[in-house]
Amino acid sequence: MKKEIRVHPKFKIVRGVYLTGVGQEKGSYYFKIPVNHEDFNKIERGSVCLSFYQGEEFVTALPAIIRTDAILTGHYPVQAALKQEINRSYPLLPILSVLDSFDEIKFQNILNAWKMYEKELRKLSSQIIAKENRNEDEKNEHRSKTNFV
Repeated sequence: MKKEIRVHPKFKIVRGVYLTGVGQEKGSYYFKIPVNHEDFNKIERGSVCLSFYQGEEFVTALPAIIRTDAILTGHYPVQAALKQEINRSYPLLPILSVLDSFDEIKFQNILNAWKMYEKELRKLSSQIIAKENRNEDEKNEHRSKTNFV
C-alpha cells in the first residue's frame, strides 16, 4: 500500500532558473506560490513564470522570467523551505504569474539582441579609450613644448 503524501495547505515551493539575455543561468533558486494564487493549480515542472530577479545575496524589484524545474508540494519539504526564509533574513520571492505562452524564437531574438549590444558596447569602449589616449598624448605633447620654451 502506497503512503499518501501530506500536501502543504498554504504554499507550493518552486525551484527554477532564470532566463536572461545571456541565456539560462546556471544556479537555481526557490520561489513560493500561495494556495490562493490564480495559477496555483496551473504551475508545473517546465512552466515559464514571472517573478523578481535575485542573486545569491540580493533581491531586486526587476521583473524576471524563470523556467521551473521542480515543484515541492509535500508538507515537510515546503515547511523546511519556509523555515529557510528566517535563516536568509528575507522571504522567498513570489511567483507573480505563469506565462500562458513562451515563444522560444522570440527568446532567441533576445539572446541575439544582447550579443549585438555587447559588440556595440565593446566598440564604443574602444573608441572612448582611443579618444582618452589621444587627449593624453596631446596633453603630454603640450607639456613637452611648454617645458622647452
